[in-house]
Amino acid sequence: MKHYNKKEILKDFGLHEDKKTILFFAGGEFGLGKSRTYSLLQTLVDNFDNLQIVAISGRNEKMKKSFEYIVRHSHKEEKVKILDYTTKVPELMSISDIVITKPGGLTTTESLASRFTYYCYKSYSRAGRRKCFIFRKQKCCYLDKKK
Repeated sequence: MKHYNKKEILKDFGLHEDKKTILFFAGGEFGLGKSRTYSLLQTLVDNFDNLQIVAISGRNEKMKKSFEYIVRHSHKEEKVKILDYTTKVPELMSISDIVITKPGGLTTTESLASRFTYYCYKSYSRAGRRKCFIFRKQKCCYLDKKK
């Protein structure tokens, strides 16, 4: 597994060394759903001033604009960095304290390979629910039980 310079990556993304970092994946086209995704990001933005958030919208331009709206209207531009599609996921995972994502194959595998806990929001697929069950049993995943 490749090692990254945490200080350098934090600086590159305009993040602070003295704050915990949440890496928030929007979930792609088969993710959590727009309203739940926006609600979860809004909750993080409003309630956790001691954290910084990197929110990745992927190739979904509407989601990126909605994320920007949430951040701008909450006046939390300093605390939240919004990215669209990026090839820097391994670097971002290396500086993150927790990942919030759907139980997809690639992201969960990257999270486990990075050896940190991730927060898995409700999956609607059978395979996703099974992954959550297995990872939760191994104590490497927290599961959102909201519908």
